[in-house]
Amino acid sequence: MADKVRVTAARGLNVREGPGTQHKRVGALPHGQVVEVIERRGVWGEIRSPVAGWIHLGYTEAVDDEPGEWVNAHAVDLSLWNRVTGLFWATARPWVLILKATQGVHILDPRFGERWARARFLDWRRWAYHFYDPRFDGLVQAAVFVRVTGVQRGERAMLDLEWYPPEGKQAWAANQVQVWIDAVEETSGKAPVIYTRKDVWEAYFGAQGDAEIAARCPLMVADYRGADEPLMVPGWERVALWQYTSRGRWPGVSGRVDLSRVARWFDEQEG
Repeated sequence: MADKVRVTAARGLNVREGPGTQHKRVGALPHGQVVEVIERRGVWGEIRSPVAGWIHLGYTEAVDDEPGEWVNAHAVDLSLWNRVTGLFWATARPWVLILKATQGVHILDPRFGERWARARFLDWRRWAYHFYDPRFDGLVQAAVFVRVTGVQRGERAMLDLEWYPPEGKQAWAANQVQVWIDAVEETSGKAPVIYTRKDVWEAYFGAQGDAEIAARCPLMVADYRGADEPLMVPGWERVALWQYTSRGRWPGVSGRVDLSRVARWFDEQEG
């Protein structure tokens, strides 16, 4: 009878062809990945998904079957600074792969094109994001983003809002954010995800936020405090994704990587 375990090894866990370290490695599981063990042989367990093989159960913990608030999968976002190997594409499929495409009106991520094309080929859930520069016109930034990504209907775009608005131009900057959202939604057919922090969003839209944007756009919040729940952003009633660390580990990615939890309600909505 299958039971579920979660990977506890900080750097991930190797998957091998058989129950022992003498067997060839066929893949790896990231920290936090939940898998079903279909057979046990001592300290080794056989799994079928996301890659077939055997794992050492000493680097796992049992998982309760009761559904939690967050799904048993992670979102991973990559930019120029993250190096990946073939292992990443072969065995480490995340809930969604989020790739940096553009920044402002003149900065392109040189690794975006190849990674976006490969994610499309593999039929991974994929989002492209634009790092917003509040010094520039929102419509121009949207045009640059759409031109570079070729985002198709059904694919998600994401607006990365981390910089505060220019001093004395809060109202103008907030309006330009709305312009970007409208333009990208018209092209892709889906409202973009908003990635931000509470303090940054308030700098644009005040302590009450913007109810119209919140009603349309899913929220991905950045909060690294180590709390049980993320810090909410004004206007939204619930979080779609919670980026809880910038120091995660993922098979096939060298160095640290941003990891996000995915809310169960959003997973069910996205299908």
